[in-house]
Amino acid sequence: MLGRYTFAWDDRTGSVALALGRVSLLNHSYTPNLAAEKRVASRTIVFVALRDVDEGEELTINYHGDADCRDPVGFPVVGS
Repeated sequence: MLGRYTFAWDDRTGSVALALGRVSLLNHSYTPNLAAEKRVASRTIVFVALRDVDEGEELTINYHGDADCRDPVGFPVVGS
């Protein structure tokens, strides 16, 4: 079950990363305003805006890691 909340991390080893803190509150969107950039060497994930984000706008990512991916995520997606 926990695997549903991880980021694919190192394709070479098949490892995954679990994001904690505020980033764990990011919701899924098929039109996200953020993208995750993995930095394996420094063990960090940097979130980059895909477009200008309005003040007060919810920050969202595509849970599949590809902003253009439309594959199902296993739950109803509202507002995408």
